[in-house]
Amino acid sequence: MYNTARPFNRHSLQEEVIPPSALYINTGKIMQTCTKCKVEKSKDNFYKSNKYQCRQCQAENGRQRDRTRLGLIGSIYRTQIRSSKHRKHNPPAYSKDDLFAWFDKQESFSMLYTQWVKSDYEKMLRPSVDRIDDSIGYTLENIQLMSWDANAKKAHAGMLDGHLHCNHKQVAQYTKSGKFLKVFPSTASASREVGKVKQTIQAACRADGRTSAGFQWRYFEDTPLKAIEATYAYKNKGSLSGEHGITVAPNGKYQVAITLNKKVKYLGTFISIDDAILTRDNALRGVA
Repeated sequence: MYNTARPFNRHSLQEEVIPPSALYINTGKIMQTCTKCKVEKSKDNFYKSNKYQCRQCQAENGRQRDRTRLGLIGSIYRTQIRSSKHRKHNPPAYSKDDLFAWFDKQESFSMLYTQWVKSDYEKMLRPSVDRIDDSIGYTLENIQLMSWDANAKKAHAGMLDGHLHCNHKQVAQYTKSGKFLKVFPSTASASREVGKVKQTIQAACRADGRTSAGFQWRYFEDTPLKAIEATYAYKNKGSLSGEHGITVAPNGKYQVAITLNKKVKYLGTFISIDDAILTRDNALRGVA
């Protein structure tokens, strides 16, 4: 193994010749010169598939290639394949050559591409392919050309009005008595309407009996339940609520309290929800 010092052959009194590719630095890494940037770098900066150009130069090559017309279309096609898999849709119903031919027929492509280049490749102005019907995959009949900014705004508007669910979980809203009220495309959409942060709605969806904004909530996939059980117990960070009710303590037991003369009266802790309900109801009958 070679080291940083130039080795000396004491027998021939001649310096030993060291191949440039076998030079070692103090860290013990083999150095190599990139054929493009001409910078000497460690071999960790080179892919095994291309030992001549460093990773940074190859990444720059890819960026420059994707900024050409053909490279842009190829990049869009690769993105469509990934997006279809992520959305659990079928792959694009056309080949890359079919997409090239489709772009040739789009009169607005030259204008969009020129604007993108003149903007120094601003992301918002990048040409993009949008699905007309977001519920199905990519077909030649279901795609249209627009800028990346217009595509993003269309998707955002779809999420707000509920027709585009993306990867969000749909949530159903119920009264405390268990009556179905409404469906929201996501907890974020529900939080905007009821005025509560979405984390409280998510917590209510995960725990039977917990409420948020005075409602029960449930996740669903296909069809929401038309009715659920009434809620008697709900968590309130272990503290007693200021109303006639039952809370679930951190240990899983049920704490019962009622309000008398604007003061909370604690009635006890119970293992059974039925015992907790009976105690509360009997106390309220006494108040009445």
